[in-house]
Amino acid sequence: MPGPRFPRDGSDALDPEQGGLLHGDSPREVLLRIANGDPLELGPRVDAHLAEEGLMLTPRRVQLRALAAVAYAACAQGAPLDLGPWLRMRIRESATALIDEDREAERRNAPLAPDSAHFLPMIAAFGVEPGLARRTSVAFHSLPVPRRLLLRGIVQEGRSLAEMTQELRRPVEETRAELRAAVESLERAIGARLSERLGGEDRG
Repeated sequence: MPGPRFPRDGSDALDPEQGGLLHGDSPREVLLRIANGDPLELGPRVDAHLAEEGLMLTPRRVQLRALAAVAYAACAQGAPLDLGPWLRMRIRESATALIDEDREAERRNAPLAPDSAHFLPMIAAFGVEPGLARRTSVAFHSLPVPRRLLLRGIVQEGRSLAEMTQELRRPVEETRAELRAAVESLERAIGARLSERLGGEDRG
């Protein structure tokens, strides 16, 4: 499976004399400009961040939040001198905010949206009921990054334990133990079995 497409880091479009995308009198003006056709390549930037951090948020959800964050930050701080790192920070902030909001909503037992579209990655990857999807997402995103990367590789990218062991350059016994610990942590958090959905602890 091909990895995320990494965007260019050039910032020519930020030059106000060339109609710079992030120069505007209001966040709304900037947002309307950057939301049309993804000229800042936020889509592939979001995909890259999710892959690097082992996150399983809905990419479109992160992108929409990042669009707003970029527009507001551009007006509050001015257009950045170095576009790539600045956009990565806005995307990181947006993903973190969504995870925090989901955690707080789960703590308050707030009602889920009927379609649970935000949590489709959890339903697809782990086979949980829609009513458990947000809880699963909160539990998954509370795992350490190495465990998230391992689980994401297996349940979302369809990779085997052997492939993940090779990529992580760790002994297979250690990788298997990490997988077992991650699965058991999720099972305790959501009160449901997941090992069968993962194809067994010795998948690979």
